[in-house]
Amino acid sequence: DRSLGFVGGDVTVPLWMGGKINAANRAARINEQTARSQGIQQRNALVSELVERYYGLALARQVVVVRQQVDGVRKHLEDAAALEAQGMISRSEKLYVEFKMSEAERDLQNAQSQVETIAAALNSTIGQTDDYQPVTAMFILERIEPLDHFRTLAAERNPLLDQVDQKRRLAYEGVRAQ
Repeated sequence: DRSLGFVGGDVTVPLWMGGKINAANRAARINEQTARSQGIQQRNALVSELVERYYGLALARQVVVVRQQVDGVRKHLEDAAALEAQGMISRSEKLYVEFKMSEAERDLQNAQSQVETIAAALNSTIGQTDDYQPVTAMFILERIEPLDHFRTLAAERNPLLDQVDQKRRLAYEGVRAQ
């Protein structure tokens, strides 16, 4: 007597909906694939940004090394001053060397400030506040693949191109549901 209970409920089973349930299920799967593709696209964008900043920093450091060779221009300036004192070159030629010297120093300062800017951008990308030194050197590809190779890779792996197909299929399922 004491364990007797009543349970009630309604169950609705659609007998025929004209394919709307199947279309809605397919549309949900397509939306899930679209969300997955968007996540992959965002991840790829972040990786591309990281690579760009990493190798940008490596290149900027190499530019600074090249620009630090201002000593060669300084030696030319000293030689030009000595030649002017001896009367072998005119003052305008020495002024031209001074101009080139100041230009080289300005280029060095610009390169150093560019390294600081790129390093700050890289640190913000990787969430680090320390000074970061790239360990991978710049490289040159010996062989570049033909354009068709890159088109094939883009068609296979680019989530943005995949989203176009998913939107088309989603629209088709919407029409079927209607």
